[in-house]
Amino acid sequence: MNSAAPGKYLMLIVVALLAVGVYWQGLGGPLILDDFHNIGAYFDSETLTSDKLQDKLHSSSGRLGRPVSMASFTASYFICNDSVWCWKLHNLLIHIACSLLIFGLLKNIVQSPQVQGKSLEKIPGLVAVLWLLHPLHVSTVLYLVQRMTQLSALFVFAGLYAYTSIRLRHIKHGYGLAGIWLVIPVFVVLAAFSKENGVLLLPLLLMVELVIFRFSCSEEAAHAFRRAFGVLVLLPMLAGLVILALNLDSLVLNAYHGREFTLVERLLTQPRILFEYILMILIPQPSSMKFFYEGY
Repeated sequence: MNSAAPGKYLMLIVVALLAVGVYWQGLGGPLILDDFHNIGAYFDSETLTSDKLQDKLHSSSGRLGRPVSMASFTASYFICNDSVWCWKLHNLLIHIACSLLIFGLLKNIVQSPQVQGKSLEKIPGLVAVLWLLHPLHVSTVLYLVQRMTQLSALFVFAGLYAYTSIRLRHIKHGYGLAGIWLVIPVFVVLAAFSKENGVLLLPLLLMVELVIFRFSCSEEAAHAFRRAFGVLVLLPMLAGLVILALNLDSLVLNAYHGREFTLVERLLTQPRILFEYILMILIPQPSSMKFFYEGY
């Protein structure tokens, strides 16, 4: 075992405690905006009957109902009752968990044979710390309903970490590859049922293979691996694109009938927004981190 490893993990613990200190004052903030529509009922009722509990396990915010996120809100209710401070603490703990998964994921990547030896050992800790303490995340961590986004990210990171761990173990030791049959479906489902953008785990897994592992595999396991990857990643992506193409009106275009802009006009705003977010990541200025972004 690397003698420096305990020091690295101790440093992560210290940084996590620093994050708690940074966010501590904000935990006392109130419910805001979409909080009231999505979870306000938890704070209006003294008790949850079984019928009310069943209703609260489904959200109208997304097509899949986001039951994983709603179940986490219900768990917060039973633990915290109507203490908003306690609910927001749970958001902060999820944020810290995401940073630890990012650390583990990047550790796996820099240890892969395709990347190893390029003096990137410090990158995992640096990126995890930046994720944990970057001010851009304040409006997500302290905005309760954004737990849906947090949980989606949590399970995407967990899926990527588990997948890279399995791939790395197989490349180095030649066993354990069958675990991807469990890991990929479980984390895709958990991520997507937290928030629909969790399905991005599938193309992210494809990018990990194309860029990092490059489908390297032992000869005896190559066919089984490619079949599993095709069934679990490529086939669902293809099926999703076909379903989207066949139901474009009902799934996408109908949502723009009552709006003042079209889908094309909305898409034209995205490059500008993307570059603005990149700028906020690289140069975090409070004046640029507004809550509302109108006028695009």
